[in-house]
Amino acid sequence: MATASVSKQGYSVKELAAQLQKSIQAQVNGQLTIKAHDGTMWNLYFRVGRLFWASGGKHPYRRWRRLLKQFCSLTPDAIQAREQELSAVPEHWLLNILIKRQQTGRKEAGSLVAQTLLDVLFDILLAAEQIQQISALGDAAVEKEEPIAILSTAELLTKSQALLGEWFNLGLIAYSPDLAPRVLDVVALQQQVSPKLAQALHSLATGKASIRELAVITRQNPMALGKLLAPSIQKNLIKLSEIPDIPSAYTRNKELHRDERRADPLKVRKDKPTILCVDDSAQIAYILEQILQPAGYHFVSVQDSVEALSAILKHKPDLIFLDLMMPLVFGNEICTQVRRAPAFRETPIIILSSNARMLDRIQAKGAGATEFMAKPLEPAKVISMVRRHLGELPALCVEAV
Repeated sequence: MATASVSKQGYSVKELAAQLQKSIQAQVNGQLTIKAHDGTMWNLYFRVGRLFWASGGKHPYRRWRRLLKQFCSLTPDAIQAREQELSAVPEHWLLNILIKRQQTGRKEAGSLVAQTLLDVLFDILLAAEQIQQISALGDAAVEKEEPIAILSTAELLTKSQALLGEWFNLGLIAYSPDLAPRVLDVVALQQQVSPKLAQALHSLATGKASIRELAVITRQNPMALGKLLAPSIQKNLIKLSEIPDIPSAYTRNKELHRDERRADPLKVRKDKPTILCVDDSAQIAYILEQILQPAGYHFVSVQDSVEALSAILKHKPDLIFLDLMMPLVFGNEICTQVRRAPAFRETPIIILSSNARMLDRIQAKGAGATEFMAKPLEPAKVISMVRRHLGELPALCVEAV
């Protein structure tokens, strides 16, 4: 196995991009490991001088979860893999399996690969002054991997540098998009921005999700969200803080899977109930996810009401939240259709609405809804309602989150 290493106490962005390109071209096929002073490490995987995957950084599993949801409408919690089945590049291996099983398309997977590479390269270039070592391994490092997409290293580096330039122009070069924004003074914020925007930021910027994660939730790109947040960050109305990565689901429960060597390496998790939400508001979906996942539930969100029925049939949820007022198809209509299926006649269905009129409650009941819940959502009331219908979770489910 051919190896090469370059050590230096920091780079400029331009120097680092040139060194990465040079190191990849020198090896043709292999793996490049980049290490920073603080111990953060990234890996770039390449074939014929072109990149096909990247891993590492401070949030490798958060990144995988975020991009899997963004491009493939899937969540890692919905699949389970035995550790002994995983390759040295587990997420890339899983993505290949999902393609073969037709659980996602090659186009969507290719977009996920491209965004993974851009995010990792952006982070590496952002840390240019802290990079101390670049090491390359030859062919054996990636010989078992089947590339999903092989992309131009030069083009990716050029685009990453351009994105970094945009980030610099926003005045955010000292911050990583993996930091989590949190509103410090909502009253002062309301004096700086519109009331509607202040309320949205107060609901979303709670210090639990990164800028990148909030960009996906609000269907914006991180640059657009950064532009929105930058003035408030600079005025100390919003604070950016580090948040830990989420433990990978694929390295948990080793004892549980020790005797499952002949079992399917990917399967739907059965150890926690599935709750599905149909709501065109990304904000509502995010709030419910933040309430339910830490409580031990598997959460699925659907924002297109037209796709609601197919999603319900696919995921077979144990409980359903339905927004009353949505474009094209109302929640009551979906509820009526769901109740026609024998498998879902007893499934708890909760209608959500910003308007708590008695007429809405009566119509929801007539459509077959189990209960009605008014917005804005309160965490204690959500958990109480879910437990009333699904019962208390075993301790194992909560601990596994």
